[in-house]
Amino acid sequence: MRICSFLPSGTEILFALGLGDSVVGVTFECDYPAEARSKAVVVYTKLTSGLPEREIDRQVNEFSQQGRSLYRLDADKLRELKPDLIVTQDLCHVCAASPDDLGAVLGTLSPCPQVLALAPRTIARVWNDIITVGNATGRTAEAAALVGNLERKIAQLRKDRGENHPRVLCLEWLDPPFAAGHWVPEMVKLAGGIDVLGRADSSDALRLSPRGSRSRTSSGSVSKDLVLASRSAKWAGVCHGCQQSFLSPWSAYCGRGCCTGGNFSRTDSRSPQKISFSGPWLG
Repeated sequence: MRICSFLPSGTEILFALGLGDSVVGVTFECDYPAEARSKAVVVYTKLTSGLPEREIDRQVNEFSQQGRSLYRLDADKLRELKPDLIVTQDLCHVCAASPDDLGAVLGTLSPCPQVLALAPRTIARVWNDIITVGNATGRTAEAAALVGNLERKIAQLRKDRGENHPRVLCLEWLDPPFAAGHWVPEMVKLAGGIDVLGRADSSDALRLSPRGSRSRTSSGSVSKDLVLASRSAKWAGVCHGCQQSFLSPWSAYCGRGCCTGGNFSRTDSRSPQKISFSGPWLG
């Protein structure tokens, strides 16, 4: 079987099921496992690399308002690769290529591949997607074993978590700040924390303001005892001074110095994708 993956978590799932040799095409973002980097790239972003986060947000909004996709498919490469299966997603048309992006190209592919669209919103649905991919690729037993192992890890986590339940704010984007949704609040709860703004199984992120004006909910309901966490990959390369410049407006909002003291947790390297990608990394 020849497989193209249109999202990093799909690539991760395929490799975890032992299908690395069957993967012939990936996206510009697929960098895990390392072998994925050697595969042909069939999905590119239309955004210029190296843009500041606020400019990325502006351009994303502009593309969305114009009804344009953020992604470009290499139709010639897809025709050359002749995939039997394309793994894509239908959860967030901003986050990765979707079936809509494939529509104009699909009719030109021969033979016409099977299209498998994943749409997880919870951890259980992520595990279900692993089973779905396993069933579609003849790796049903491997998928069941992988999910079983992930479930055992979570069960052990429940046993090991302590009595302390820190209040956590998970930001999936820093400028402007967005609180994470989907499976992230559930992960915080499983680890023993309380996600103060994220909504489990939510369909979109929540844009925030450090001065209290938020897109949907009054800030008066938010406790001042917060632990600020970021899953934005860009944060890892930001110097300490710039981090504090970003955090200073939040200090009055959060209280107790959590934004300037030791209670602030920042992610780095591959770790942001442990919570932002819906694959085995979540376990």
